[in-house]
Amino acid sequence: LKKLELDTRFTPQVQASTRRILDELKQHQDELGFFSYWPGGAGDIALTAQGVEFMVAARKAGMPVDDAVLRRGMDALKRVLRTDFNGLWSDYRYNQQTLALRALGFAGELDENYLVELYARRKSMDAVSLADLTSAMASRPNTFSTNLAALKTELWDSTTFKLVGGKQVFAGVRGDRDVWSGRYLGSSAATTAAVWEALLRIDPANERHTLIRDALLTRGNALTGFGSTHANRRAIAALGV
Repeated sequence: LKKLELDTRFTPQVQASTRRILDELKQHQDELGFFSYWPGGAGDIALTAQGVEFMVAARKAGMPVDDAVLRRGMDALKRVLRTDFNGLWSDYRYNQQTLALRALGFAGELDENYLVELYARRKSMDAVSLADLTSAMASRPNTFSTNLAALKTELWDSTTFKLVGGKQVFAGVRGDRDVWSGRYLGSSAATTAAVWEALLRIDPANERHTLIRDALLTRGNALTGFGSTHANRRAIAALGV
């Protein structure tokens, strides 16, 4: 996504792949506007948020985007935030809602009232939800400067470091889930990437970023990446900030 946003000098292969994804998204959109993993399948909130972010990044890079498909995706994410929406998974409701907010923030379609409402509930969130809430609020830094200052403290407090051979190294994230359900994608590597990305957005000059970066990179390899396509996407997004 960051590559799309910053560099329009694509290779022909990248241009072709991006256009193919953009063209196929409509086939994966259900009647409510959510994107599904296969045509005709049930829409997924997290996938819809990723799809909206991808389309926004492609548009910023000057590529043609189907306005109707993007609008329906954003409208679907807005419904996720309503109190009368009944499609949330109870164990992952904050993950789903903060991902929706994050994507809407990147698209310039945020409703500040929902941000304030979820900010008040942040003590009930896991580390990924808190990170995505932070990334969403970071799209309005002037409006939410006080909130972001508190979130910066809370996110750094969630990171742990230890001494190894006399050197400080990143040890992990407090508030990560011990187990991620098969219904919702997540992993320790993805959590680290989400928290790091949020911290990069609100505290870019902190010297501890290199420690988290190095720890995240050790979790990746040329064969399996960071463990899953979801973790790969999270890690690449963080590395591209």
